[in-house]
Amino acid sequence: MRTESIGRPGAAAKTDWPTLGAMLLALGLATAGLPCACQQTQPAAAEPCAGATSTYEMSECWGKQFELADAELNRVYKAIMARLPDAEKAKLRDAQRAWIPKKEKKGDEAAAEYEGGTFAPVAKTIALTEATQARTAELKKTYGQYLASASAAAAKSEGAGPGSPPSPAKSTFGESELAGSWIQVKGPTDFESMSLAVEDGQKVFRSYLHDRPLWFGHWQLSGDQLTAQTETGEKLVWTVVSASGAKLVLREDGEDEQTVFKRAK
Repeated sequence: MRTESIGRPGAAAKTDWPTLGAMLLALGLATAGLPCACQQTQPAAAEPCAGATSTYEMSECWGKQFELADAELNRVYKAIMARLPDAEKAKLRDAQRAWIPKKEKKGDEAAAEYEGGTFAPVAKTIALTEATQARTAELKKTYGQYLASASAAAAKSEGAGPGSPPSPAKSTFGESELAGSWIQVKGPTDFESMSLAVEDGQKVFRSYLHDRPLWFGHWQLSGDQLTAQTETGEKLVWTVVSASGAKLVLREDGEDEQTVFKRAK
């Protein structure tokens, strides 16, 4: 989880300007009602926002693409930090934080190409998205052995198969103290709010970013460990530091800082 978003900070990737140029040309010609030969060399499947036909639609689409890329980078970063030897954690944390301003600079340079025009913010978002995706790929390549170890450990702990809850242990806090809707107010997090619901006897986990659903799955409290496993197999693990009717304090695996939530009214 993050105080400063791990995806909003790094070793920035080179923006694919030929692809961006073709996309802009296609947008301009489409607006004018003219055919575009570049569309024949850029298959729709190659561009996540190929269907956008206006600057507004492209802004909305690429904004969502950046959120997805940002969430994936944070997931990978946390998985690595959870398995990384303590002696190497500080090095990776510092490198990741140093990556943030470099990536932002790439975004600013991309926007500057359009000299304050209406497409400048979109160009920046595209550059940030591509840089974030490249950073994720770099982390996977460099720390692949730790990601594989994390996956193997998760599979072993599940035992009976995907979705199996951890073995129960005596908890300091009751599940009733955790159940409900929570809004993040301080500390690192991948999302702005979450719900730990109990529906038809099932513990249902949901999280939201910018009021949009982010993750869905199930949660389990074992001892002081809160685990949320998403429907895609991703797992989030926190230590419950404190819980009360109005306040929930968690510390995610791999993080030193605590995250504070307030109960939603």
